[in-house]
Amino acid sequence: MKRGRGFSLVELLVALSILVVVTAVLATALVNSMRNTRNAGQRSEAVQLLNYAGRRLVSGDLAVLPSPSVTTRKWSYGELAGAFPELSSQGRFTNPDLYSLEIKTGGTVGIGGSTLTMYTLKVCWQSEKEYCVTAETIGPDPSAASASGPLPGLN
Repeated sequence: MKRGRGFSLVELLVALSILVVVTAVLATALVNSMRNTRNAGQRSEAVQLLNYAGRRLVSGDLAVLPSPSVTTRKWSYGELAGAFPELSSQGRFTNPDLYSLEIKTGGTVGIGGSTLTMYTLKVCWQSEKEYCVTAETIGPDPSAASASGPLPGLN
């Protein structure tokens, strides 16, 4: 008997098995790449928010400075857009309410004959788990911030 020119059932099953394995590997790589891209974007927004809060803190803005009697200011998830409407209105962030912000007063440091306060800023966001970025800066003493305004040299 003459054999036909088609593929046997075994050959088709082997080819499909190889195709499924290759597709699974590519799909896993794609999902991981998308997750990494999302995490990088969220980290980038968190750093931008950290810089935004730091600039306001250094300028002596009472909206972000902890009060002299309280050493920590915190905005939980869902509170930043209400506390800082310019974050959403200017299109700086996709959704600032996906982040939390905490500003803690530290010790003091003397620079050029002035005594300045150390601050730790922490911005967190949730993905598979909670991630945070932190930074430290110096700024005016909370008790004298309203009178002193920005630190010398700042616009």
